[in-house]
Amino acid sequence: MKSSLFQKRSIAILCSILCALLWGTGFPVIKLGYSYVGIDASNPFGTILFAGIRFFFAGLITLPLSKPWKGESLQKTPRLAFSILLLALVQTVLQYLFQYVGICNTTGSSSSIIGQSNVFLLCFLSPLFFKDDTLTLKKIIGCTIGFLGIIVVNVSADMQFVFAPNGELLVLFASIAACGGFLMSKKISARQNAAAVSSLQQIIGGAILMTIGFLGGGRFTEFKPLAIPVLLFLILSAAVANTLWTVLLKHNPISHISVYKFATPMFGMIFSAILLHEDILMWNKLLSVLAVSMGIFIVNTSHPKKELKNDPGQL
Repeated sequence: MKSSLFQKRSIAILCSILCALLWGTGFPVIKLGYSYVGIDASNPFGTILFAGIRFFFAGLITLPLSKPWKGESLQKTPRLAFSILLLALVQTVLQYLFQYVGICNTTGSSSSIIGQSNVFLLCFLSPLFFKDDTLTLKKIIGCTIGFLGIIVVNVSADMQFVFAPNGELLVLFASIAACGGFLMSKKISARQNAAAVSSLQQIIGGAILMTIGFLGGGRFTEFKPLAIPVLLFLILSAAVANTLWTVLLKHNPISHISVYKFATPMFGMIFSAILLHEDILMWNKLLSVLAVSMGIFIVNTSHPKKELKNDPGQL
């Protein structure tokens, strides 16, 4: 396989941080979007419809752009079609069905922190699927610190543990689905056009989410003018972040790029304060984002530094 631009360390770092920025800002912007289209906790199917529109159009935007990627064709086989459908069900339908309903019932900052649990899940699961990845003591320490951070963010001011089934728990389920999606995506796109795979699974997943939302009675009870730029931002951010990340997974070991996901909760907290006026200067949130970021960093620096190489079949 030919060398890719996305194997260059500087490009991989910049693209990874950009994905973290877009993912982090997504949590508060989604909540902002809900307020502009009249969606609240009593309208879960409305949130699902909202998610479906976002990812369906994100896929439509990126699909034409995936064609010029020379040397990376898309094999039109029944097996690949089934794989992309399965990926769409896990990475888009399950992940964002849980995430969008969960975000409606918790804060943007907490969602962005809990959403990083997939990094630690990948640490334990990836050795089962990729022979070049191992579970080391340093990774176990990093995972422990990270999970403690996720627990801390759910401790209230009166030291009560708050983990609502329709809020924080659903965001955690979304993160588990994202973990499965990352593993599947790397396998499926190993010898395929990664951008096309990402686009198709978003289109399919988005269409399924829109159908579920609409048939379930989800509707926008209002549509303020600011809903248009917010929805456009969410569509473009999903198109860029999901496609870039799929391409990065194809050309780099996950452990070399996922370290930069530590910036996601930081961006999430900052923009939750700016856009939603959330109080992020609370001991549990500050300690949590520090622990999660430290855990991700430890997990992803537990391997010897080596030059990025093109090995699509291994982490």
